[in-house]
Amino acid sequence: IPKSQFHIVTFGPDSLYPDLHVIQFDYYENLRLAWRKLWDQGYRRIGLTYKESLGWRTNHAWLAAYLAEKQLANIPAQDLPEMIHAHEPEIEALLTWINTHQLDAVISPRPDSIAALQQSTPHVKVISMHQVGNETGVNPNPEHAAFAALELLQFEIEHALLKKSTFNLRTHIPGRWIERESL
Repeated sequence: IPKSQFHIVTFGPDSLYPDLHVIQFDYYENLRLAWRKLWDQGYRRIGLTYKESLGWRTNHAWLAAYLAEKQLANIPAQDLPEMIHAHEPEIEALLTWINTHQLDAVISPRPDSIAALQQSTPHVKVISMHQVGNETGVNPNPEHAAFAALELLQFEIEHALLKKSTFNLRTHIPGRWIERESL
């Protein structure tokens, strides 16, 4: 990307764009928000499942937040293992994982599995890390991210009139909790 004649703000993992300004969702805090909401509602056996490529894309922030919350809740590291998978697992594999670990709540970024899990396991609260429809979960706040990108771009253009930037900015956009009625 020709940076000398352009002002650039990117979206996505900051590891992909080390020399550019980056706007990204605050994956770490968003998972902590999901955990806290579930914990406050009385759920104690909270599972996390996501596709391996999403772990890479989030710079493993979901896993880091999940492990931190487990430790803060005094849950042994080997208890409540996360389910990280290379490909989309069949619903049967997810159900086996839920039943094996006696989960009472599941955090997942996959809207397709959320609906299937809600129907198959009505006793388990399933929430989304990318809430966009009628499911309960964390809405990553894409409107806020777009607005922040425009503000950062405007700042960079105005700042360039004075001098060239010597560092790149990283802006993490916090999500917001959306509670929906159970099915």
